[in-house]
Amino acid sequence: MNIIRNKFVHLGGNVKIWHHSNIYGTRKYPVQIGDDTQVGSFCEVKPGVTIGRRCRLQSFIFISEMTEISDDVFIGPHVLILNDKYPTTAKIFQNKYVPQPARIAHHVTIGGGAIIGPDIKLGHHAVIGMGAVVVKSVAPYAIVAGNPARIIGRVNDKKYQKNFPVEYANRVRRSGKTK
Repeated sequence: MNIIRNKFVHLGGNVKIWHHSNIYGTRKYPVQIGDDTQVGSFCEVKPGVTIGRRCRLQSFIFISEMTEISDDVFIGPHVLILNDKYPTTAKIFQNKYVPQPARIAHHVTIGGGAIIGPDIKLGHHAVIGMGAVVVKSVAPYAIVAGNPARIIGRVNDKKYQKNFPVEYANRVRRSGKTK
């Protein structure tokens, strides 16, 4: 496998990183990748990123500095996770760049081609539709799609239950909350 990785990238057990991925940790901002996670080909992971256990990151993903990804997260191909709403070279050269990282809770699914903006929080079990442009934080269990992303439902809505794993249906049955 052809990956760029340095001593400031810490991999858990059984991590798989596919071809031509770049993972950049620094002494000040190491990268952590949890057990049983897979990173697809041609991904770029910037310093300070934390990726949880049992995550699946497909190919051609960009994850900007300081992003936090919890356990059991799926990220489809060509997803961008950004951390600066108004990027300029002046901020970088004047050391005024302050990352505003995204925080992605456990069991989130992000469809291919989605863009997650800076300082966004994705609540647990949220689903981001393919190609969505997320400019506001997303509540737990919400399903969002579009540009800008808008709520189109919740994973515990009866019409969406067939699209999600058994854990969603079981949780909904116990809570009794269906539409």
